[in-house]
Amino acid sequence: EFFAASLAVFGDNTDKLITYITNAKENGIEVLPPDVNESEEQFSVIDDKTIRFGLDEIKSMPERAVHSIIKNRPYETAYELVEKNAKSEVNKTAIKVLALSGALDEIASEIGNRQEIKDRLYIITQRTMDEDDPEVFTDRHKLERERQYLGTYMSGHPLDGFKTDVEWAEVERTGETFNVHAVLSTIKRIITKKGDPMAFLG
Repeated sequence: EFFAASLAVFGDNTDKLITYITNAKENGIEVLPPDVNESEEQFSVIDDKTIRFGLDEIKSMPERAVHSIIKNRPYETAYELVEKNAKSEVNKTAIKVLALSGALDEIASEIGNRQEIKDRLYIITQRTMDEDDPEVFTDRHKLERERQYLGTYMSGHPLDGFKTDVEWAEVERTGETFNVHAVLSTIKRIITKKGDPMAFLG
């Protein structure tokens, strides 16, 4: 309950969101991605070891769509989702956000990847396609959309496969140095008071 409440309060702050999810995992508590059949509006406790991401916590998710989805569930398929909810409630934005955030994975995996789920629902609801979609939807695109809509990576991490454990006590003892990989999400350029260029990387 503590972690669920903390995530609900600080969910809009990406840094704190990641910190609390990490802390929850360190305490044996898994934070599951959003799901149209299980998620409540806010982060919710499933059991002593599990928290579910809230639908209203997904970035860009229309509030009226959240209320309609919860009211009209359960859904056995993604097609049933759009049949049970009015277009004015679960609109094009809601379909896109639900699909790309992973909230439809459990009821639409047979359709294909998340972009294919979005496109199929666009077709049956007569929505126009998004012109900026990548030609091939890769794992990198999947993770980028999770970060965009959930504020963090849920199904993996871009550095998976590169990570190695480091014995920091040994590093402090020997003074050994390492080359590291990092994912840069933001670059903020400024000019210092002395007139020198400087950048903050995040």
